[in-house]
Amino acid sequence: MQFIQLKNIHFTYPDQYQAVLSGIDLVIADHEKIALIGKNGTGKTTLLRIILGELLPTAGQINYPTSQPHISYLPQDIKIQQAITVKDYLLSVHAQNYLLIKEIERLSAKAELSDSEGMRLSSLWHDYHNQYAEDWVQEVESMLSAMNLLHLQKQGCTKLSGGESTRLNLAALLLEKPDILILDEPTNHLDLQQIQWLEDWLNTYHKAVLYVSHDKRFIDNTATKIAELNQGKLEIRMGNYQSFERDKQHLQHHQLVQYHQRTRLIQNLREAAQKRRSWASSFQSETRWEGGGKVYESIFNEARTQMQQARNIEKRISMLN
Repeated sequence: MQFIQLKNIHFTYPDQYQAVLSGIDLVIADHEKIALIGKNGTGKTTLLRIILGELLPTAGQINYPTSQPHISYLPQDIKIQQAITVKDYLLSVHAQNYLLIKEIERLSAKAELSDSEGMRLSSLWHDYHNQYAEDWVQEVESMLSAMNLLHLQKQGCTKLSGGESTRLNLAALLLEKPDILILDEPTNHLDLQQIQWLEDWLNTYHKAVLYVSHDKRFIDNTATKIAELNQGKLEIRMGNYQSFERDKQHLQHHQLVQYHQRTRLIQNLREAAQKRRSWASSFQSETRWEGGGKVYESIFNEARTQMQQARNIEKRISMLN
């Protein structure tokens, strides 16, 4: 299924004259893992903000073939301000299950329950099993382990370091399982084992992922499509980073060969044009009207032909340039 289609997107910030994005075309669909690459300052964050709906393009349009997809976004270095524990933060991704679990915990912690509270607790446990809340708890605990957060599950989110906050936010997004997952430098603050786990998870995720990364190995192991942003233009290649680099080198070599061929052709054409001009100009006295006669006409006609050929060649040189 196709989730988003960007068509001829342009964007210029109000206080700038030069466009950040110029004629961007991009399709984001199921199963795709798109690596958005490019030097810093080329507009990658701007493009992400347009996809997220935080910015409106100056020109162009974004199409949603069906309904608007659920998009989750992981920015770089975000701090969590909620005064809850790490485990509760992940449990709260599924709001209904979270409220159910917390209410069971609250009532279970009481030394004595009234009859109504006892009936309420019994009903909650019934819902707990019917809604497969136990499976949700196990999924959260598995995610805590994978992200090396299990030892921090009872710690408050506001006390986490920057790296721990990033891992927790990433864990929450992975649990959401959105239609489109957008990640900005997802391997920051992850060790090799966590990166390996994330690679495996992304490769089995059946929905769309768009991520910005400078980690070539991570891109090689996960990307199905490379989108390189350069000078406002987006160049797209199927495959991972190695195939992208290989294709790019082949293209550059082909362009270089074409450039040298065109340069030699232009030089030959310039010499041919100059030769014809020189020949035509050398018979000026013979081609004056007072020359008259057959000699005049034959030389005049040939000189005129040679001069016209020179002009035609010079037009071709201008087109090649």
